[in-house]
Amino acid sequence: MLTPKERLKLEREIAEIQNERANLRSRERSLNARSALLKSQPLVSDRGGLRNNIEKIIPKHLRPQNIGHFNEVLWNYWFPFDFDFGTDPTYDNTTRETTVTQVDQEAGFLLTSISRAATDPGQSGAFAPLHITVRDLQSTRQFNDEPIPLQQIGQKGEPTCLDTPLYFPPNARIELTISSWIPKGNSFATTGSGKHQIVLGGFRVREKDGAKALASIFV
Repeated sequence: MLTPKERLKLEREIAEIQNERANLRSRERSLNARSALLKSQPLVSDRGGLRNNIEKIIPKHLRPQNIGHFNEVLWNYWFPFDFDFGTDPTYDNTTRETTVTQVDQEAGFLLTSISRAATDPGQSGAFAPLHITVRDLQSTRQFNDEPIPLQQIGQKGEPTCLDTPLYFPPNARIELTISSWIPKGNSFATTGSGKHQIVLGGFRVREKDGAKALASIFV
């Protein structure tokens, strides 16, 4: 038969064991929860490279395109075109201005968006009776069959995204023309600045296989 002292010692040991068992069960539940969370995450490893790992984690529309082999990367690029029809311009069927820029030989350019900006927010600028045409002078391809009215193009931070991108190869010359849609024999007098800027946005593509480059972007 146990003495009171021995019984008290045994009770303390049992309490310590029960407390340790409770702690172990708590740790077990925590580890099981972490294990379940890890199993639900994409597997990232050194195999396959950074691009392969990013594709497992980041949604397609957020993936950076400037990662990978030197000949397969894409990077964002913008070509600005400036036009100046003067102060207090009068627009008529003879109003026309053309600006040309060249894609350098480092990489091609994939046009995916167009945006505009005007110095004057009124009828001489943002609401001017103008439309634009984009042409590749190297191949004589024209992006639009009919000129695009200026007001159908998004402004600055809200560019118009194109459903069908247009590819300009290295050394291509991009011609952008702004003209007025005012009918012959009529004119439209305005007050204010006639300065406009059209920005062609897209990707520079250093890729021999054009189809592969097109398939790797999200527009």
